[in-house]
Amino acid sequence: MSASTLPRQPTAWARSHRRGWAARLLLLTLALGTGLGVFAAPAQADSMNVYVGAYAMTVQELDQQNNSFYADFYLWFRWTPSQTDPEADPAATMEFTNNLERWGLTQTPVYEQPKKLSNGQLTQQFHVQGKFFSALDLSAYPLDSHRLHIEMEDTSLTKAALQYLPDTRDSALDAGLKIPGWAITGHAMEVADHTYETSFGERTGSKDTYSRASFVIDIQRPRSFFVWKLMLPLLIVVLIALSILVVHPSMIEVRLGAPATALLALVFLQQAYTSTLPETGNLVLLDKIYVLSYGLIVALMFVTILTSHWVRDGESVATERAIRLDRAAEILLLAVFVCGVAVLIAANA
Repeated sequence: MSASTLPRQPTAWARSHRRGWAARLLLLTLALGTGLGVFAAPAQADSMNVYVGAYAMTVQELDQQNNSFYADFYLWFRWTPSQTDPEADPAATMEFTNNLERWGLTQTPVYEQPKKLSNGQLTQQFHVQGKFFSALDLSAYPLDSHRLHIEMEDTSLTKAALQYLPDTRDSALDAGLKIPGWAITGHAMEVADHTYETSFGERTGSKDTYSRASFVIDIQRPRSFFVWKLMLPLLIVVLIALSILVVHPSMIEVRLGAPATALLALVFLQQAYTSTLPETGNLVLLDKIYVLSYGLIVALMFVTILTSHWVRDGESVATERAIRLDRAAEILLLAVFVCGVAVLIAANA
């Protein structure tokens, strides 16, 4: 093969020049990688899911005047340790958001340190005794039902860092739990988001959202309380007042005195139950029933006054007409009262 047909070999200068460019490219790649590492966003802590459960032992001193109750219960937290902060203890940073009388709150941990379970999770339990606030809606009194809440949040971690989850499997009520004057209809462990519409003076413009857990006890006032203690005395007064229409229209003094006596009895009965209620600012169910009763008494007084004018002259025709009006008014007023009470109860059901 002739020299002119041999492949051309690169000169020493060309090989050196290529190696120089390769070195420059490597340095540039390293510099860019280092710069990206410097300006990259720092790694954020992983979100922690914390299961919350409760076991209620007793509920005492349910005060509808002050919307408060005293509770004795066990509370527990269960969580998987955070990878970025394995020592984080969400049980230690929890607070009750509706606790009253912080000086009277007892929160005794069962374990000195969180206990490690066989599945690798951590748990901490507390025996809690304290007084809590729960707003009671008395608009349906005395056929009202309520939900007693025990609410808790983390003091520092928002929902992005800590999310409560309800432990519905183990949360329960003690078999001996009773609330005098109330029937317990159920319980629940619930979780919801709670957003604070403020930056707490930091003027950041942000509104933090926290995960809020709530242990709920559902209660209802017994129907027997309404029937026998409140409705029966009222019904007796109404029936006695209506019975005056059976008396002959000529006995004017007796017929006029009975509605006034019934009116006073209604006032005293209403004062008796309103003394146990707080100032609600509106009418409760029983108030509406009493308003209906007052209307019946006023109508009854109107009938007795009208018939007394008819029989004043002693004419037999006028007397017979008064008796017919009495019978019709008695049936009509009783029917209006019964139907009115039924409608009011159905509207508040």
